Amino acid sequence: MDVYSSKRSVGGIAAPKKKPVAALKDTAEPTQVCTRVGCCGGRLNNIKGTKNKCIEKPKPLKPVSCSSSSKEVSAASSSKSPASNVKKPLVESDKKLPIQIGTVPVPTESKTISNEPEISERKSVRSQTQLKLKSRSSITDCWYNLCYSITDIKSALTQRALQFFCETYHIPDEVHPQLPNPNQTIHEMPTGKIGVYTRFFEYANFRLPLSTFLVNVLRYYHIHISQLSVIGAAKVSHFEVLCRVHGFEPTVGLFRCFYVNSKNKGWMSFSKRPGNDAVCYTKPLDSLKNWNDRFFWVDSFACPASFPWSTSKGVPKDPFPKSSEFNAEHYAILVAHPAPFHKYPEPFLCLVGINRYYTLDVSKKKIDPEK
Repeated sequence: MDVYSSKRSVGGIAAPKKKPVAALKDTAEPTQVCTRVGCCGGRLNNIKGTKNKCIEKPKPLKPVSCSSSSKEVSAASSSKSPASNVKKPLVESDKKLPIQIGTVPVPTESKTISNEPEISERKSVRSQTQLKLKSRSSITDCWYNLCYSITDIKSALTQRALQFFCETYHIPDEVHPQLPNPNQTIHEMPTGKIGVYTRFFEYANFRLPLSTFLVNVLRYYHIHISQLSVIGAAKVSHFEVLCRVHGFEPTVGLFRCFYVNSKNKGWMSFSKRPGNDAVCYTKPLDSLKNWNDRFFWVDSFACPASFPWSTSKGVPKDPFPKSSEFNAEHYAILVAHPAPFHKYPEPFLCLVGINRYYTLDVSKKKIDPEK
């Protein structure tokens, strides 16, 4: 039997059947057998002067971070292109972090930081929703107040709010303040009563007893005080305060140099005189929200000027006053020193003579029940 006719297995690998000895006589070197298990299969032929690679000193292998089969396949495919053979150095942070297939490790701190924008975003969405609801309600109220006339707006004041208001603005008990019924409008006042708006005191800076100048304006234009809008009253008080601050008495003739009477949806007011660029304010006052649905009754003697309710659609045209009806020097002072509309504090109103009742009481802190 031939010496090489049988098969020899090294490391579980079967070696193929070898040629007879006669066929190997012409070879330059004898056949060598590799004794390293798992490296090559059985004996190896070194044909045509080639050296046995297993005898050569093994080259040091470069450290590989992962020895998965998927990476071996990718390394074999990348050996075909020389440009892809260049291996990038591993970053130190990549070596430390655990690598898992399909997951990216996230530090604990980044999770807490990422939750904060989500919470702030939820809060902003909630605040935006609340603002939208508030704006819708305010738009509804403004639409209601703008679309309806003085004979349609009903009182929304409560008894508790009226009591707090009378204490805050010193409404005397002698005028007998009374809360209207929920279905009453300001033109449906009881006999012997007149209606006044709460914003007439809060924003227009008037107090009881009423200012003499306000009564003179109501008498000249024949205006029922319940028909006077808060914006018109604010223009009257603003003019009076300016005159008193500059040291002279306000007059109706001087007031007419800047304003003319007007009427809108049943309310009487004052507008800038057309054809005259001179004004006594820095910023016009054209609108005011939520003022005509909060009013109450007081005795009619609280206003000395008593006139019937105006039912006409318009008002008679008021001409520019004559030179004898106003002081030209005072007119020039007001034009040269305009001022913005303000809600003045009680001490200031006492100083200019609009408020006749004021006491400094810091022991009691009043809280508005509607706020």
